[in-house]
Amino acid sequence: MAPSTITTYSVTGTTNEGCIGTAEITVTVHPLPTINYTTNLSHCGHSDGNIITNVTGGTPPYVYQWSNGANTPNLNNISSGNYNLTVIDANGCSITINMTIVDAQMPVANFIAKPSITTIEDPMIYFQNLSSGASLYYWDFGDGFYSVEESTTHMYNEPNNYYVILYATDEYGCTDTVGGEIIIRDIYTFYLPNAFTPNGNDLNEQYTIIGNNIDPSNFEMRIFDRWGKEIFYTTDINQGWDGYFKGEPVPDGVYVVRVSFKILGTDDVKHIIKEIVVIR
Repeated sequence: MAPSTITTYSVTGTTNEGCIGTAEITVTVHPLPTINYTTNLSHCGHSDGNIITNVTGGTPPYVYQWSNGANTPNLNNISSGNYNLTVIDANGCSITINMTIVDAQMPVANFIAKPSITTIEDPMIYFQNLSSGASLYYWDFGDGFYSVEESTTHMYNEPNNYYVILYATDEYGCTDTVGGEIIIRDIYTFYLPNAFTPNGNDLNEQYTIIGNNIDPSNFEMRIFDRWGKEIFYTTDINQGWDGYFKGEPVPDGVYVVRVSFKILGTDDVKHIIKEIVVIR
């Protein structure tokens, strides 16, 4: 029989002659120690967590045996993981519990660039910071300039593709990063000549468009005679009209060119119609 509390037992004995004797014994049951604890999280892999214990019950003093070899009531400067603690009191009664330290949530870096594609005519970009869990910020704009503002603006000086990185850091030094591309295009231009001279002298022999920031995959040019008949068509921006139709030179005179194209990197489509003069 194993009592759970202090218990007194009596025993009576009788001899063969009928003599009776009685004895008593008290069994003392010592309570087990009780372990209460609190934890502080570690941060981004650093050994900055801790476990604070408070042992009650049992009979002090206590012996502490941690799974990492420590023998103190508390554990400080520990990383995330599982820790077992066995407490033994002065009577040899022991209790073991498991405790877990986890990493605190990392900051999350995030931003939106407005706009992310523009031209050198309007190169000012607003960077809206959408990060969470951070208190310090560092912007690398990809052109040699930086900022520590939470949300900020930046003006680019040259057409190019720039990769922007935002570093978001919390009070414990934990950092998350996020990046995004900013495209600054050159100014869109085009030029269509008023006339050309396909006379075989190697000067001004082709009628072609000259331009900048024209999307070559969204281009077409058509040439019509004075009666509206189409005599030339191309979707190749580098292919000009040589002044011929079905292998024969067209007569001198006025023709109509119609050009359609999209500005590179946008959905902006341009349609141009103008008269041109063929002079041989």
